Amino acid sequence: MINSTYGSQRLMELLPFQKMSGTSLLAVGLKSGCILDVVIMIQSLQMMCWWAHDPNGDEFKHHLARVPDYLWLAEDAMKMQSFGSQLATHAVIATGMVEEYGDCLKNAHFYIRVSQIKENPTGNYKGMYRHFTKGAWTFSDQDQGWVVSDCTAEALKFAFSTMSSLLAFPIYEQGFEDQRGYVVQMHISSVL
Repeated sequence: MINSTYGSQRLMELLPFQKMSGTSLLAVGLKSGCILDVVIMIQSLQMMCWWAHDPNGDEFKHHLARVPDYLWLAEDAMKMQSFGSQLATHAVIATGMVEEYGDCLKNAHFYIRVSQIKENPTGNYKGMYRHFTKGAWTFSDQDQGWVVSDCTAEALKFAFSTMSSLLAFPIYEQGFEDQRGYVVQMHISSVL
């Protein structure tokens, strides 16, 4: 099994296949500026792939520079960026403790507003079998550009929850514009 794997790898390194490897998803993602991936595990694997390709290459250095964007060491443990903020804010709103956690909800509301994807992927994203992303939310970081439908649904649910809380408690400086909500609903209905 291992020998056949190595044999197929050698076959893929032949001249006709080298052109195909230049258009791999890793290379396309790097050209579009999308260095971050959906989850940290895949991001780490991509970084190792670029290191195996060229340990001193720019691709590996770009990935290495983005590690602090999704992993950091806090005073109590190592932390990672993910979409848990939507779920935590749902819990606060469900308990009715909006006034007590007003600052927290205000920050979460700001985060949800700024983390919504504003544009579709660059280039021929449909030709790369990508779905449109405008109006949706990602699992972790807006830069990675891969949307997750349940993250989008939870963020929209949070936006609607905060709109009802906005009427009762004026803790939010800005509401959620109708146009942005419409784009989100279009995105969710397109993946159903």
